[in-house]
Amino acid sequence: MSHAGSYDRLTRLVTLGRRDRIYAGLADLSGVAPGDHAVDLGCGTGALTRALAARIGPAGLVTGIDPSSEMVAFASRGATSSLQYAVHSAEALPFPDASVQVVATALAMHHIDPDRRPVAVAEACRVLVPGGRLLVVDMQPPRNRIARYVIGAMTGPEMANNDLGAVRQLIIDAGFELVDEGVRSVVYGYVLGRKP
Repeated sequence: MSHAGSYDRLTRLVTLGRRDRIYAGLADLSGVAPGDHAVDLGCGTGALTRALAARIGPAGLVTGIDPSSEMVAFASRGATSSLQYAVHSAEALPFPDASVQVVATALAMHHIDPDRRPVAVAEACRVLVPGGRLLVVDMQPPRNRIARYVIGAMTGPEMANNDLGAVRQLIIDAGFELVDEGVRSVVYGYVLGRKP
């Protein structure tokens, strides 16, 4: 099985088979609307990208961006006229200034080198229209030591020790207004910001 296929199975396992329903809720949380242009940073196998596309309809566009050509190839199997994928980094987005209504990312921020995360968040801010929203979703580390060990064994230490407080501060430092933050489905924490 490919790395992308293994990752796809892992996300289904971690969400106890409810991944698509959870991601649909995250797409709703992002505020994406029919006709919008949305970007999924670190799209992986495309689960969040597809959830966003279901809300923007045929008049909108969702672009899944990932630095892995293998992930993009896997996700692209579901591409449509309003759902596209591209190999690209989050730190240099291929979109004009103020051209996107929503930037969302799920389970990807911890993969970006900590020194490069401010650049990725600044790029999201650059491409968003005024009032545009940035949704960052990542693993919410369990408080229980045994649960943290299990998550670490399944997903690696980056997720088991993820610091969503640092993500919150990155968003604020980039000039976003904090709209909401919390936990979804026990394991996913999120931070939602709006560009002034």
